[in-house]
Formats: sequence, structure tokens, C-alpha cells
Amino acid sequence: MRKQSSGNYILGSVAVLVGACIFSAAVGSAHAGAFAIREQSAIGQGTSFAGMAATSGDLSNIFWNPATITGVEGTQTQSVYSVIIPNSELSNIQTTGAAASGDPGQVGLSAFIPGSYASMQVTDDLFLGLSVNAPFGLATKAHHNSATSFHSRTAGIKTIDVKATIGYRVNEMLSLGIGLGAQYLKVRMNSFPLASAGAHAKHELKGDSIEPNFTAGVNFTPWEGTDIGIGFRSAAFHVVDGTEALPNNTVTNVTAKLYMPETVSLGIRHRVNDAFTLMAGAEWTNWSRIGTSAINGSLANTALALEYQDGWYTSAGMEYAYNDKLTLRTGIGYEFSPVQDAHRNLRLPDENRFWASAGFSYQWNEELGFDFGYTHIFVEDAVVHAEKTSAPPSSYRADAESRVDIISASMRYQWKTEPMFAGDDPIVRKY
Repeated sequence: MRKQSSGNYILGSVAVLVGACIFSAAVGSAHAGAFAIREQSAIGQGTSFAGMAATSGDLSNIFWNPATITGVEGTQTQSVYSVIIPNSELSNIQTTGAAASGDPGQVGLSAFIPGSYASMQVTDDLFLGLSVNAPFGLATKAHHNSATSFHSRTAGIKTIDVKATIGYRVNEMLSLGIGLGAQYLKVRMNSFPLASAGAHAKHELKGDSIEPNFTAGVNFTPWEGTDIGIGFRSAAFHVVDGTEALPNNTVTNVTAKLYMPETVSLGIRHRVNDAFTLMAGAEWTNWSRIGTSAINGSLANTALALEYQDGWYTSAGMEYAYNDKLTLRTGIGYEFSPVQDAHRNLRLPDENRFWASAGFSYQWNEELGFDFGYTHIFVEDAVVHAEKTSAPPSSYRADAESRVDIISASMRYQWKTEPMFAGDDPIVRKY
């Protein structure tokens, strides 16, 4: 097969990534802690994302650690698609002051999460990459006749993150990486505040923002077959410009500060033999930096009360190379929710959760490969509550039972190219 030119590859990659940006508008529910979206890799989905910050040869690792791009030889593109199917039900509902008391129905909404990656090896040790992801998202909706609608009818947070990555392989033991980009945030929330009147006059808040962010990471290979990676994703400090619509048809311009938190990821991979690989990971997210965001200019004295604590996620998994074409994998994880009992509301009835995952990869030929992953998340039972003290006052309390199913698939293509400026004796990883 004739080798593709680097120029043709770049044009094709840009087209793929622009398409991914368009599809990313469909982003919905969050299914990591709070409203983070961890579903950025079908390979990682199959292991509950164990060891994703360590180099494995999977291009989607760069979401967690940009230094891992040095493990992707040549030129590669990858597209990832995930479907999140939540099930959140409320029971033992207790209300005061609300004119409606119907069943809120299915609160969480299913979501389609796309992601795309491209990488190119410039020299034996220098690598460039481009990625489009949706790192945060939230989509909940209660039935309009339920008492929950007076506190939260719908809630929507969407993000698109575009990032350029550069990785450098210092030697066979050490690789460094950094990614620079921008994050787009769109927020929309509404409720029906006139509980005593029973009138569904809507209070709506919506706006958007674009802010810069970055990633940085290091990968260390102490000996053949073992990789240890640490990755950092910076916070994005959004100032959302939008509007607030009140029940009396008054519309006013508002602004609000809303910070998307930084994350530190640790990944470890160890190849036991030619068939078995073990991996483990840990992740910390600085959710406590968010706090309560005042809505400046709000005539209703509205504020976004997100008094979260820091979130933690740990995972462990394994891979089994059945043959040269088929690789099987599985993994488990446990997440400590950042949502505290005193601040758990109807928009996000989150609690600690246990992950169980399985997946496989199939290498169709030398260039084309497919990956599949499935996760079932067992969410601990939670109590949600809300209280509105302004006239007319109302309150809401309920028990929340939640579970989540996630299906991910990806397609990888290894282009027939050489490094643009290859040396005489390139370093090639053989493990």
C-alpha cells in the first residue's frame, strides 16, 4: 500500500476533528463525580479507566496525560463514541408549599458523548497531537407537573474542549508532554418558582463562555514492561455571560463565575508476560474550588450553590492478549462523590459509586482496529432535598435510587507514514 503523505494526513485529521466539534453539541449527562465526563476512551471504558495516565499505545490516553502520545508511533487517528444511559428514580417524596405533587419521572437523560484524536510523529522523539473532547456535562429534566419543577425543571451544562498536544521522548525511560487549548461552556437552567399559584411561569438562566486551559504530564518507564504516568488537567475559569428570564417576562443580562476544576491523574501499567497486563489508577479532582457562584445582575437574587468537596476515583484492571488480533479486558473502580449530603439537590442526586467494566479490542488489519467497552455503575442510595425561602416558600425531599449503563466504541487507524524528520536510528518501543 502506498504511504500517505503527511500533508494529506493533516488535512484529513482536521476534517475529522471539525466534524467531532459539531457532534459534540449533543453532549449530555455526566457520569463521573459531580458533572465530570470520564467517557473519553473505549479501551479505558473496558477497564474502568485503570492506568489511563500511563503510556499504553492508546492515543486516547492523552486526555489524561499528554506525555503518553510518545507511545503512539507514526501517524494515527481515533474516534470514540459513548452512549450513557442513566436511571435515576425518586421515591418517598415529601413536599411543602408546592401546588403540584406528580411523579418527576426519569430525572437523568441519556447522552451521546463523542471524542476524536489525531497524532503525528514529527521526529524519532517529537510528537504532535490534536483532540476534541467533552470533559464536563449535565442533563436532568423533571416532569413539569411534579413538585421538583418548582426547584429544578431542567439543568444543562455542556462543554467542548479542543486541545493541541506536544510530546517529547527524552530517552527510553522518560517522556514529557503538554497540551494547550480552549474550553467552551454552555449553561442553561430553569424552574417554575410560583409554587402557591400553580402557574408554570418559568424562571430561566442561560449563558456561555470560552476560556483557555492546558494539560501537562510525565511518563516514566523504570524497566521494560512497566509504565508510570502522572497527568494534570488545568482548571478553566469561566465568566459566563447570559440572560435571566423571570416569570413576569422580564429579561436581564447577567454574569456568573463558574470554574471547571483541575484534575491530577496517576496511572500504572505492568506487563506480566506477553499475554497479561495489569493496570491501576487514581484520580483527584479539585471540586471544592467551585463553591457558590453569585449571579451578578440577577433580579431574583439567584446563585449557583455548588458546595462540593474534592472528588477521588480509584480503579484496577487487566488485559489479556488472546492472540495477535483480539485483546480482552476488565476492570473495577470506586468513586467518592464530591457532592455532600447537605448540598445534594434535584439537579444532581449524586452519591458514591462502584464501577464494573469489560471490553475488548479487535485488530482488523495492520491499519484498522476497533475497541468496545461496557460499564455498569452501581450508585449508592441518596437523599435529595431543596428549599426555597423566598415567597412563596416551598421545600422538597426524596430518596434517590440511581444506576448507569455506558457503552463505548472506537475506531483507530494507523496511517502509512514515516516520521517527517526521522533519524538514522529511531527509538522504537517493543513492549
